[in-house]
Amino acid sequence: MVDIDNGNMKVSLRGCEFNMKYILDMLCEQIGGESGGHERAAGAIIPITSEKVFIGTVDKIINKVGALND
Repeated sequence: MVDIDNGNMKVSLRGCEFNMKYILDMLCEQIGGESGGHERAAGAIIPITSEKVFIGTVDKIINKVGALND
């Protein structure tokens, strides 16, 4: 889910295979923003200018974590 407000994106991740809070915490350290939530459901507010970096980084993290779990 994505919501845009005041130059920021509000995003949320839901899942069962990955620690969503950990993923968003790592991402916000890299691109800025704030994150919160728990292992199965988390959200963040990030700068809208970081949208493409956000999507690319989430893909990389999920692929990396998925490879480690194989």
